[in-house]
Amino acid sequence: TIPKPSTSYGGSSPLRESPALVPWAVGHHVPMDPPALPPAPRTTPPAWLVYVAVFAGGMLGGTTRYLIDLAFPAQPGRVPWAILGINLSGALVMGLLLHGWVRRGHVSHPWRPFLATGILGSFTTWSTFMADTYALAVDGFGLLAAVYVLA
Repeated sequence: TIPKPSTSYGGSSPLRESPALVPWAVGHHVPMDPPALPPAPRTTPPAWLVYVAVFAGGMLGGTTRYLIDLAFPAQPGRVPWAILGINLSGALVMGLLLHGWVRRGHVSHPWRPFLATGILGSFTTWSTFMADTYALAVDGFGLLAAVYVLA
């Protein structure tokens, strides 16, 4: 082993003493990156708990979407901004959550179906998006409906 140098230049701290973070053994291939987090446990929750989580999340997400749609109703001939905002924000949050879960390894906790499938799955909505697009097209705003789909 290689002895550590003294830390007389400002005291000791956990960062200065960690061989994984301080290159005190330069030339001896000491890793500079902190150690990776261990993967999450791979236990599967019982099926009934997953169903309850999706059901509870679905109630929250669908109700929230409905209340936002009531607060900001779509006007005839205009882009339904509330549903567009709901779908874009829900997709962003879903992407961030999935990125975090994939980066961590594996999450088989009931939070995953509660948040992803339940809340965000019922918050973002394909059926309302299509109904609004159909209403725009039927009301004579075909170009606006096409732009709404492309957005």
